[in-house]
Amino acid sequence: MTEALKVTDHFMTIEQLANSFKEAFKGKASEVETLTKELSVVKGELAEARKALDIAASAKDSAAALALEVETLKTKLADAETLKAQAMAQIETAGKTAAKIAASVGAEPLEISPAAKEETPATSKELWDKYCAMPNGAEKVAFYEKHRRAFIALLGIK
Repeated sequence: MTEALKVTDHFMTIEQLANSFKEAFKGKASEVETLTKELSVVKGELAEARKALDIAASAKDSAAALALEVETLKTKLADAETLKAQAMAQIETAGKTAAKIAASVGAEPLEISPAAKEETPATSKELWDKYCAMPNGAEKVAFYEKHRRAFIALLGIK
C-alpha cells in the first residue's frame, strides 16, 4: 500500500489526467472562441478598408479623367485665342485695305467710334425725371423738343 501511495503521489490517475485535459481543452476552446470573434472583427475592418480603397481608386481614375479634360480644354482655348488673333489681324488688314481704297478715290478717312462708347438710351421715364429736375429756361425747352416723342409715348398720347 505504501508503494501504491507513492505511485499515485508521483503519477496522475487516468481520471485526473482526463480532467486536466478537459480543463486544458476548455481554456483552449474559450481562447479559440475569442480569437474567432477577433478574426470576425478584423474581417469586417478589412472589408471596409477594401471599400475605401475601391472608392479611392475610382476617385483617382475620375481625377485623371478630369485632368485630361482640363488639358483638352486648355488646348482648345489656346486654339481659340490663336484664331481670335488671326481674325483681329484680318479685321485690321481689311480696315487698312478699305482706307487705301477710300484714299485712292479721294475720300477723306473718318474715324469710326466703337459701339461700346455709345451711351445707352435712357427710358422715357428717366428722360421725364431729368426734364422735371431741370430749371426753367432755354435748355429745358431744347431738351423737351429733343425728347418730345418719348414724353408723348410715356403719357400714352397718340
